[in-house]
Amino acid sequence: GDSVLDWVKAMRGLSTWYKWNYIEGGWLRGVRNFFNNPLKRKKVDSSTQNALPVGVPGIAASGSVAKRVAGSASTASTAKLEKDLKLANLEIERATKQVEEQKLAANHAAFMIDAYLFPVMKNGTDALGNVVKTPADVFEAMEEAKAWDLPIVGNTNATKSTTADEDAIVLKSCVVDLTLDYCTRYSSKATTDYLDSINDLPNDEYPSFTTMEGELKVWIKENEPYCSKFNDCYMSDFSEADGCRPTTCPFKNEPACGYVSGCLSSHVQGEYKEYLNKETAKSDDTAKATTA
Repeated sequence: GDSVLDWVKAMRGLSTWYKWNYIEGGWLRGVRNFFNNPLKRKKVDSSTQNALPVGVPGIAASGSVAKRVAGSASTASTAKLEKDLKLANLEIERATKQVEEQKLAANHAAFMIDAYLFPVMKNGTDALGNVVKTPADVFEAMEEAKAWDLPIVGNTNATKSTTADEDAIVLKSCVVDLTLDYCTRYSSKATTDYLDSINDLPNDEYPSFTTMEGELKVWIKENEPYCSKFNDCYMSDFSEADGCRPTTCPFKNEPACGYVSGCLSSHVQGEYKEYLNKETAKSDDTAKATTA
C-alpha cells in the first residue's frame, strides 16, 4: 500500500540523509537550526513611534522620566551585547570542536587505509611447506590474547575486570567497533539491494513491511551470519555459548576480514588506547565527584 511505498522511499534516502546529518554542521542540520532559531524581531510601526498617550506630559515636563527611559535602554543594550557575546563564544567553541573532530576523522581514515593496504603479516607455510608471509587474522589474535573475556571500553553490559590487560582491552574495543561499522554498512547495502530486487513489483504484489523485514533478516543471515547476531553478542558481552567468539575471521566477504584486521596496526591501536585513557579519566572524575 501507500505506507509501504513511503517506507521504501525513506529507506532509499537513508544513506544520503545520514551523510547530511551525521556530522555536526551538516547542511541539513544548519537549515533546521536556522528555521528553528530565526533570531528575528518584530517590526515596530514607525507611524506611532513618536505619539504620546493622552495626558502624558511633553519632554520639557518629564526630564526624570526621560532619564529613567534612557537608563532602561542602556541596561537593555548591555544585556543584548552580553547575550550576543555568549552566542558568539558558543559558535566559536562549536566550530573549534568540529575542526578537531574532522582532524581526528582524517587521521583515523589515513591510518585505516594504511592498515588495509599494508597489513600486519605473520609467518605461515604454503602447500609445499615453505615459510611464507601472510596477513595476520585479528580474530586469531583475539583468541591468543584471551581478549574476549575482557570488558569493552564504553560497554556498560561488560563484565568488569581489575586485572585486565590494557592492550587486550584496546584490541577488543577496536575489533568490536570495526565489526559494528562493517555490519552496519553491510546491512545498509543489503537493504538497498533487497529493495532494488522488488522495485518493479506492482503495488498489489508488493510485500508488507513485516514480510520485507523478515526476508531481509534471512538475507543477511545467509550472507553474513555473524552480522545477523552481532547485536545480541554485544548485549551478552560476547557469550561463548552463543558462538560470539570466532577464532578466525567470520565474514564471508574477504575484504571485511582485512578491514577489521586493521586493529592490529600500532597506529590504530594508539588511537583506541588514547580513547581508553580519556574514558578512564572521565570515570575516575565521576567517581570522585560522586564520593565528594
